[in-house]
Amino acid sequence: MQIQCHRDIFAQSADDLIEKISDIASGVAGYGRDRILNSLRERESLSPTAIGKGVMLPHIRLEEIDNDYIFLIRLQKPLKYKSPDGTDISLVFFIMSPLEKKTEYLRLVSAIVKIIKNDELYARISATDDPEELKRLLLEHIAAKGTTN
Repeated sequence: MQIQCHRDIFAQSADDLIEKISDIASGVAGYGRDRILNSLRERESLSPTAIGKGVMLPHIRLEEIDNDYIFLIRLQKPLKYKSPDGTDISLVFFIMSPLEKKTEYLRLVSAIVKIIKNDELYARISATDDPEELKRLLLEHIAAKGTTN
């Protein structure tokens, strides 16, 4: 599993954000940007992935990748988006997993949701600017759920 942290990403709209996520992910994973972008757009059209507390959790499975990726993206300024609690998006957890690893994929999504629901942990993640500390926090809490490769 690879975890990437990016901060101060500026997005003018939800579509702009999805494009920027696709750019970041394709550069790291070496997977086609347009395929990631189309998968993300399709996923968001089925059901927006804003889950409240200023968090968006887009997640997709793709062919031809052999690793799980988690991208933690902190926005430069909050972005208006369809959120169950009406809170603007300021933090994005993007999960990209191999198509054949459905169980692992679901565990990762579940682990991120539990992290966000834990107010103390969520506050630590929101306040931490050090990418290595963010990776450590995520790995520690994902591993506690038995979801690392």
